[in-house]
Amino acid sequence: MKKRTKGFNLYRRGDTWYCRVWDQDGGRYTSAKSTGEQDRDRASMRAAEMIRNGEFRLHEEDPLFHQLYIEYWTNRNDLSPKYKRDVFRFYEKYLRDAPELQCRTSRLAAYQFNRLIDRLERSGTTPRMMNRVLQNAKTFIAWAKRRGYIAQNFSDEIDRKKEGLQERGFFTLQEVFSFARVEFPDIRVKCAVLLGCLGGLRRGEIMALRWEDVDFEQGVIHIRRNYTGDRDHAGNPVFRQPKMGSTGTIPVLHIPELRRVLADVLAETPFKEPRHLVLQNTWERRRSNAATSDGETPLSDSTLKRGFAEICMAIGISPDQIQERRLTFHSTRHAFITHMSAHARAGIVRQFSRQSSEKMVEHYQHRDGEAMLDAVDSFNRGLDVYRERPALN
Repeated sequence: MKKRTKGFNLYRRGDTWYCRVWDQDGGRYTSAKSTGEQDRDRASMRAAEMIRNGEFRLHEEDPLFHQLYIEYWTNRNDLSPKYKRDVFRFYEKYLRDAPELQCRTSRLAAYQFNRLIDRLERSGTTPRMMNRVLQNAKTFIAWAKRRGYIAQNFSDEIDRKKEGLQERGFFTLQEVFSFARVEFPDIRVKCAVLLGCLGGLRRGEIMALRWEDVDFEQGVIHIRRNYTGDRDHAGNPVFRQPKMGSTGTIPVLHIPELRRVLADVLAETPFKEPRHLVLQNTWERRRSNAATSDGETPLSDSTLKRGFAEICMAIGISPDQIQERRLTFHSTRHAFITHMSAHARAGIVRQFSRQSSEKMVEHYQHRDGEAMLDAVDSFNRGLDVYRERPALN
């Protein structure tokens, strides 16, 4: 005969009575909660009230933190493969075995994460790494609150460790013009570097740029999509919206060096149709990309990374200097913003760079169209002195 089980169970811990509810489908009791009462009869009445108010979660409605955390990040399809790999790598190293987080999602609280960070700090983990781990956790917490797994978003109560400020690297104007003048064997890499230095495009935007986005007649480039390395089940590249939806039209083809390098790429590539990508992974059909349509294979991340280091060396920047100056491909965009800022007010620079901190900039694009042209003309004139200087060796 099957044993009958009461709807809930009371037990005393110290002087206080706790209640747990029988989960019929799960065949087990829920996690216990304090009734706050020291008298058993009053505790029983309080438990019945808590059940009516839905304060107890069944196990299937209240998964373990680790189970839900992995499920959430696994289902995020809007992230690059590298970003997701980092999320799971940080989880395996810092969160999976953390004794502070061995609980159900509804029981999460800020103090658990703060204790985790205190322990990581004692073990010598850097502030930057701790903050990266916490940022992933905070993203999950905000989502868990929206889905009703936790009662409140307590992210603001989690401590953030102060990081030492490190200046990001960028290129001088003389170095930018050395990039423009250098005879480099891979025109695609040279074009990508100048699109960053003289156009302010992000790496993913450069990889996703199509010929239909390049308007030589009007002197503008349309930023419409982004490529982060994602591919679908058939191996085809997946293009998404630019970061933070920062689409835009920028009149940077008024800069002769940028216009010229794009024209050189167009003259050399066999993929010239409007739908074709500007920077292809290969000029020819290969077995490795046979599943992808002609003109649809973006320049690979490894090619760009290797080419970036090589073109830096070609203008006289050694590998040691690259490391010392913290130079990465993103430094090309920093160079553009830094040098454009000397010729245009902040609002116009934000229109060129499409930074998320200026959400209202779209409302002023038509009004500021002439101001953007004035800014790029002023920037262009400021470059004249560097056009006359010899290139770096």
